[in-house]
Amino acid sequence: MTLTVKHFNTWSACLEQELKNEYWEFISRHAQNADILHFSEVHSCTSDVPSDYVNPEEAGHREGPIHIRQYQKLEELLRSTHILYFAPQIKGLHDLDGSYQNVQYGNVTAVALGLTHDTETGMCYRKFNKLNEQDIGGKPASKSIQSVFVLKEGQWYQSIHYHGHWDNRGKIDTKQRFIQAQTVLNFAKQHREKDMCGIWDTAQVILGGDFNITSKCEVLETLRKSNLFGDDSGVVLNHLFKIDDTRTKWYPDNKPHREANFVITNYEERFLGFGIDQTAPSDHAMITTVLQ
Repeated sequence: MTLTVKHFNTWSACLEQELKNEYWEFISRHAQNADILHFSEVHSCTSDVPSDYVNPEEAGHREGPIHIRQYQKLEELLRSTHILYFAPQIKGLHDLDGSYQNVQYGNVTAVALGLTHDTETGMCYRKFNKLNEQDIGGKPASKSIQSVFVLKEGQWYQSIHYHGHWDNRGKIDTKQRFIQAQTVLNFAKQHREKDMCGIWDTAQVILGGDFNITSKCEVLETLRKSNLFGDDSGVVLNHLFKIDDTRTKWYPDNKPHREANFVITNYEERFLGFGIDQTAPSDHAMITTVLQ
């Protein structure tokens, strides 16, 4: 009895145009053995305009244009194996450009077909500024969160996924990040409390994603020590496996930190695998966790 969960910050599929089929082949290969896939930085557009590829005015270090119909492509790619849930958080291109109001941006959770499951979507940070720009002191863009309970071979699991907001001061502890972390924990607990029969009480919990922090941040400890993971707190699998690099070759060498993505679970003795695939077509690696 195992559950395989994968986390992937897609970098807005900005490498899709450059890598073409290689981009989708990577996702298809990982989807083959994934019970749950969590994606972040995904755009969705159902209108005829604009074209599939758009360059934001301030694209950062992105290699190519943003793919604004990535969600539609993911649905097409995975429809025979998974059911997808989209959690939009803003209208516009990434956190950069609010001029494209027919484009939505957010997170996606995909659950393997045939698995009994229950999903919840919410917001773990709900503040805006003009075009979501970052100014002195940092004003994070709105961020969504997803939680899914999955039943597999008699065992319940709760998988929570969120994308931590970016701050122009760096990956440090901030008031906004502590607020976001507490909102994440409250949201996960509220989903569990929907179960009036208590069948989710013994669910194994996994919390993961691009938290946009480092191991030195107290915010990470706030998450790990939460009673969401039981009386003994959680286990940061990155620390257990001594992994401090979740980036790929696409991430600039001059950036000060190569940590960002983390996975926390509640039973050290009940996981079977933890892997980082740094060949991912993104500036973030694909993270795979196998739970018992």
